[in-house]
Amino acid sequence: MALFSNLFLRFRFKPDFSKTEYDNWLDFLDNGGTSEEWESLKKKNLWHFKHDCVEKLKKPEAVHFEVPAPSVPVINCTVRTIPSKLRTGIISVPISDRKIIDKEFEQINKLITHALKLAHLNKHLKIDTTCFLYAHNYTYYEGKPLTPSGRASKVPLTLHYAYNSHHEANPSQDFFGEVGYSQDGSIAKARLIFWRRKDGCMIHLGIVNKELVVKKVELNVNSGWKVVYKL
Repeated sequence: MALFSNLFLRFRFKPDFSKTEYDNWLDFLDNGGTSEEWESLKKKNLWHFKHDCVEKLKKPEAVHFEVPAPSVPVINCTVRTIPSKLRTGIISVPISDRKIIDKEFEQINKLITHALKLAHLNKHLKIDTTCFLYAHNYTYYEGKPLTPSGRASKVPLTLHYAYNSHHEANPSQDFFGEVGYSQDGSIAKARLIFWRRKDGCMIHLGIVNKELVVKKVELNVNSGWKVVYKL
């Protein structure tokens, strides 16, 4: 019954056009939807959302250039294999993959610490994989081996992760996000979201010159997300 309930909620989802597309997308994921379903519904219903104020901040005031940037941490790549016949859609995380994920987040945590230094934020954030709940709507894989045009995707596999408190009404701590993997199994990008009550922080990772680096750091403010560091 829970499966049919989730499907019912997803396809009866009504966006709030007073919010940005990003905020509506997060609400949709919280209702059990996937990124692929979101894109399909958005196109089918011709949804148009207000412009996200984050993109307007081409030169955010809080970006600091006056001091030397902290040294970049050494990231040790974890080897994982992307299945040659990866199927499209939601995929449960095999127990055998959990140790790989633990090692990947050990490296991601180094970049989180580095990101906070780059943004001059006096915060301590660390993703604890023992808090992950491996289940649909929490921590699971999403396979997307092909682009809409039928070409091989540059990011065929995404890990969606969330703490076991993710769907509580008002959790004291809610950490969740996505990690995208390239065809060779290395991390291609990540979006890491941290909530402690009303205090929100978002860190974006991506590939620059074949290295995984911090690309952007944002803080939640009354008007939405404010960029405090951008590469």
